[in-house]
Order: sequence, then structure tokens, then C-alpha cells
Amino acid sequence: MADAENIVNTGSPKIQMDSDDTSGTGDKLTIVTGSGETELVRVQEDGKIGVGTPSPVEKVSIVGSGSTETTVVSNPTVGIYDTAGNTGLIVRKTDTNTEGQFIASDNDVIIGAATTHNLLIRTDNATRIKITSDGKVGVGVASPDGKLDVCGGVKITDDGYLNMKYNSTPGTPDDQEARIFVSQNETKSSSGWYFPQLQATVKGKNSDNGKSLTRTINISNLNWFNVWDFGAHGNGHLGTCTDDTAAFQSAINVAKANKGVVYVPKGTYKITSTLMVIEDSDATDASCLIVGENRTGTVIAVDLANATDPVFGFESPDYTGKTVGVMNLSIKPYDGIVDKGKFIGLYLNGLSRGIFRDLNIADLKYGIFLHNSRSLGAKNNESNEFNNIRLLDCDEGIRLEQSNNDNSFHGNVFQNCFFNIDAANHIGFHHVSGVYYNGRFSFFMWNSAEAVYLRADGDARHNIGSITSEGNGKIAGDGRFHYSGYLHYRYSDTITVEDEENTRRILACDNFWFEKTYYGSGGLTAGPMLGYNGHCHEEGYNFSGFFQRLTNKGSIESVVLTTPINTGNGLYLGYTNGAHDIDTNYSGIGMLLSSTGDKIKSYNTTGMAFDVNNSSNVLYLKADGCVGIGNPTPDTKLQVDGSNDTIIKANITSGHGNIALFSAGTEKVIVGYAASAHNYGAQTAAGDISIKANNTNLHIVTGSGNANTALYVKSSGEVGIGTTAPTSGMKLDVAGNIKASGSVQVGNNSDGASASNVGAIRYRTSGNYSYVDICMQYGSGFYRWENIKTLSW
Repeated sequence: MADAENIVNTGSPKIQMDSDDTSGTGDKLTIVTGSGETELVRVQEDGKIGVGTPSPVEKVSIVGSGSTETTVVSNPTVGIYDTAGNTGLIVRKTDTNTEGQFIASDNDVIIGAATTHNLLIRTDNATRIKITSDGKVGVGVASPDGKLDVCGGVKITDDGYLNMKYNSTPGTPDDQEARIFVSQNETKSSSGWYFPQLQATVKGKNSDNGKSLTRTINISNLNWFNVWDFGAHGNGHLGTCTDDTAAFQSAINVAKANKGVVYVPKGTYKITSTLMVIEDSDATDASCLIVGENRTGTVIAVDLANATDPVFGFESPDYTGKTVGVMNLSIKPYDGIVDKGKFIGLYLNGLSRGIFRDLNIADLKYGIFLHNSRSLGAKNNESNEFNNIRLLDCDEGIRLEQSNNDNSFHGNVFQNCFFNIDAANHIGFHHVSGVYYNGRFSFFMWNSAEAVYLRADGDARHNIGSITSEGNGKIAGDGRFHYSGYLHYRYSDTITVEDEENTRRILACDNFWFEKTYYGSGGLTAGPMLGYNGHCHEEGYNFSGFFQRLTNKGSIESVVLTTPINTGNGLYLGYTNGAHDIDTNYSGIGMLLSSTGDKIKSYNTTGMAFDVNNSSNVLYLKADGCVGIGNPTPDTKLQVDGSNDTIIKANITSGHGNIALFSAGTEKVIVGYAASAHNYGAQTAAGDISIKANNTNLHIVTGSGNANTALYVKSSGEVGIGTTAPTSGMKLDVAGNIKASGSVQVGNNSDGASASNVGAIRYRTSGNYSYVDICMQYGSGFYRWENIKTLSW
């Protein structure tokens, strides 16, 4: 067939075949149209098809003709991709080199951007998922900030995992993983509730031995029951409010059946009858924890039928597997109650291991009442924890009472309990009866009416704690309250101990602390205890002395340990006959130890001596700041006296070391030894001893008094002997004669003849000649090197 033969039509449009009768050399089939015979479609001998392009680069290349046509993008290219077993569709925007792919391989289907552009997935012409060119995925997020950024919730409708795996983290081994598993509990609870199960698993790898270790935490039945869901309103702050008692008790009952938590949002809840949290009729493994949203914002306002009714009741003969308690709320009378001092905040009768934290309890008869009223063998109140409790203006803040055979209040902990006591007949902590032992407590007590801080009618022993008070108060009772700890009160306060049986054993602790100022007064008016300390040694209960924290005009300065009435036992620091006001000139005190531990202060106006093994003045500190070693009268900042021995020894055990002299904080002189190369000087080598004047001049002086400088070294390196002004540029300047018992050798001075070189002698060589020259002046301002001797060889 001839070249470019038309095989369909000789007019326009037409199908045209070009052939040169040689296989593989440009044979093609084209479809053209128009007078200009514009090519529309081309099929090449290599099988590539071009639509709108004479140069197809893919199996099928479709190219638009530009903005004159209605196209989705300007100058697009659409190609069929078929290579290396992968087949797909490629769409390319040539002017921005943006390329998208839809490819099917042997094992995968690939949808994506082949160039450094983002991939968007849309519905209803709105972007739903965005994958950025750097691999970040956003769901409902236009600019994802993280590997996965989701705007909205993530829902798992069946058992599922949320995995977080860390690989190649710098400084940590690979194969680290955190996994959260969520599953629905298919077992219906006794009250008809379903609850999710949550399991957290973390996996780590040991970088030394390569072993993996997995830890799993099961958080089952996260049973939080909101009282609002049971009909509570929390509108007790309004004039007309709802009684929330029934809603609370319903929530408590459901929580007990599911070992759950009763959640109480902020609000004021009116309660008109006792809320029984745990009682005898409950299952032995019943649990219930009542948690408020906010300690001051969640308020239980009570208006009970009887003045001795409790707000929350806890009675249980067994504690196996229980989590019981109240946290993070306030309890007080309802606002309409004028007569305060009614009701009981927390009533425990046979509860163990209860948890009570972050509570405000105000204006009640008893804030907390531990009552052992059960028959012998029933469970008593023990090992309960009360932490961060504020007891405000209650008749009794905390009360412990035995009214039946079981007298044990073992292991109860009262930590960070604050008592505000507003009436003289009120009591902070009242131990009525029974034995309180192996417990812990820390009480802060404040009052404005000389109330009873502590009334000890029972038997308290083997406890550890502290009592801090502010305001005059009393400690009373006919029992005993013994503990290891301290009693601390303000300098101006008086704590009166009223021992009603006169056995002098009512209160005993390790130490009494009280602050006392320069002008202060006050003290501990426990005369029998001070006078007869021995009576507090019964069964090992005693206090070892009285610590008085003394201040000087309001700032804490020191501590003095004294013992009562010169009994002869204890550590004496100065005067020990009771408490005294201290000032810096008080002659009765010899020495004080600062409360911060950073000062030992002597009141001797001469000085302080340290003696060892009957040797006097081994170390002596004078009042003017001079220190003497072996000398009681040093007249310099440090004076060391000795004979026939090394006076001062600085032993460098390894490496290098130095003795440095500073002036106004700046290092001036260093005498150093270098066991290895060290920068005492640029030329310092191992084994050298260096004297370094740091950025200043060095004088070596002989004589006494205002003596003369024998050797002077400038900071610029010039050395003067007999002069402190060596000529600049001269390494050595001697003011006087020089005598050498050996020879003096000179070298070549290549400097030009000048006034500074007059008199200089040099030796030089050139070829087979050697010269000795001297620099001389031969006129005003004229100098030259004059040859003295020339030799040749």
C-alpha cells in the first residue's frame, strides 16, 4: 500500500493509514477531519492510542486542547496504565504536574496521588476525608494535625481494639504497643443494666535482652450512676425545692448491686432521712462510693426528723471486696434550720476500710461518729481513712465511742483534718471510750472561744500523729491520749491540760513545740506534767523534752532543746531552766542551732573554740571573722601555726589541681600542677608546675614592708629584672649589670636598625660567610647595623 493512503474517504473526515512497508518504522492509523486535516485519534504500531495527541505515552493517552473546550481541568491527560503487572487509570493535570491513580495490581487496589499532592475523598461535593502529602489523615478536618485527626466521635459497634504502636523511637527498642479493647458485657446485671468493659494493654521490649513484656489492666463495669438520672434536682438553694432523698437512695441501691459509684453533680440537694449506704441486709460484697462533682459546689443540705439521725449511714459485718465511702462534697443543715448542732454527718457502726476524702462538714451535732455498738464478735470500726476533712463549728468534730463489748478502733487514719471550733462547750476530737491504737492522725485546730481541742476519756496508744493549734484551748479528760509526734501551738496561745484524775498521764507525745517571740509570752500550763515527767513513762509512753522554737523579732532564728526543771536528763545547749525570751545578747544562752540547719551561732563575744582529745584551740573562730588553726588569736583571715611539720598540705589525689587567688570574684593567680596536659598555660605539659597571673602583671618581691620588686612579668610577656617597666618588645629588660659565668649566645636579629635596637648584637650567616653586627646610631634619627667581624670558609 502506498504511503498515506486513505482507506475510507478521500474527503473530510477520513481514516488514513501511513506505511513505509517497513515493520516498526512509524506505521500508524489515524482519524483526521477538517480542511486542515486535524488529527483526532491515532493508533501507533506499538499499540499506544492517542486521543487529542500525536504522541501518546500510555496505552491510551487522552489530551484536551486547552481552555477553548469545556473540560473538568485545563490541559488534562488521561492514560491507561499497564506495567509490571499493574493496570489502572492515570489522570494528570500537565500544567501543575498533578497526577491521580486508580490501579489494580495482583494483590491490591490503589487509589491515590502519584505526585506530592493531597488526596481528598468527597461525598455530596464536600470533602469527608483528607490525606495530606506527608501522610496525615483528617476525618472531617481540613488541616489534620497528627497521623489521624478526627473531628467527632469514634464508635466501636462490636468488640474492637484501638492500637497505638511505636517503632524505631530514638533511645527505645522497637515493638512497643499500647492497646485499648472495648467490649459489651453480655451478662445483664441484677438491676437490668448493661455496662461496657474496658481493657488496656501495654507491651514493651527490653533493649538489653530483647524480651517482650505485656501488662493488661481490666477496668470492668464502669458503673457511674448520676443521681439526676434517678430524679434528683439539686435545687435545695431555692425557696421551694424538691426532696431528693428517694432519688439518692435509689441511686445508692443500684450502685450497691453493681459495685458502682453514685455521682452527684454540682447543686444543693435536700435530704430528709438517713441515706443507708451499706447495711446488714446487703450482700457481703456490696460496694458503693458516693462522689460529688465539686467539694464546695455539691452540697447535701439535711433536714432530718431527729437531732441524732445520721445523714450517711454505714453498717456492715464484713468488708470483703468492698469499696465504700463518700468523697468531694459538703454536708450541712438545710438553710431553713435555725437551731444548729443537730444530726450526724457520717455514722460508722462496724465499717472497715471505708474511704472518706475531701469533705466539708458544718454545723452538725457530730461531724464524724465511729460507734462500736454491736455485740461481741461483730465487726468493729477499723482501718477507715479520713483525709482532707474540714469540720466547721460542729458540737463535736470527730467522736469515737464504744457502747458494747467490742472496744477496738484499730488502724483508723485521720489525715489533714481541720477543726473550726466556735463555742467553749464544743470539742474538736472526742475519744469517749474504747481503745484507739495503731492509727495515724494530723489535726489542725482553731477556735475563738477557748474550746476543748481534745478530750481523752478513752485509751489511745501506739499512734503516730501531730496536733497544731491556733488560739487558746484545752486538753481534758480522765483517760489517756499517747502518741509519737508533736503538739504545736502559737507563741501567744495557752494550752491548758486538765487532768481530771490527776494521774498526769492524760497526754503524752514525743515533743511539745511552741513558737515564742522576742516580746512574746504564753506557754504550756501543764504544771504537773512539766514537774513530773516520769509519770508519762508508763508502758513506754513518754515525751523526751520540750522543743521551743524561738524567734527574734518575728523571724524564725533558732531552736533550743531544754528539759523540765533541771532533771539532769537531756541535751543542754546553754541555759536549761525552762523557757526564756532570747535576744542576741542574752548571756544565758551559749549556742543556738539555726532552724534551717545552716548556722551554728555562739553568743560568746570573743570567739568559739573547737577542741579534740583535750587539745585546746584545734580550731578557733574569732568574732571578727579570723580563723586560727593551732592559734587562738589569729590576726589574719586564716592563720595556721605548727612546728617541725608540714604546715599546709594540698594533696592532689589524681589528675590536676591548683590553688587560686580571686579578687572581687575574678580569678587572678593560679598555682597549679598538671598531671597531664592542662590549660594552666598554652605550653603546659604533664608534670609541670605553673604560676599563672590571669590577665594581670606578676611581681616577685623581696624584702619586708614596702619592698621592691625583684622580678616583674608583664601580662604581655615582657620580663623586667630591677624594673617594673620593661621595654616594650623586649622579652627581658635588666636594670643593672649582667654577669654570666658561662657564655652568652646571640642569634640573628632580622629587625631593621632603629632606636629600640641600638646596642643590640647579632650573629648571622650568608653563604660561606658569617657576620657579627652591632646596631649603632650615626646621626640624629639615623641608625644602622655596623659589621664588627666577618669570616669566610
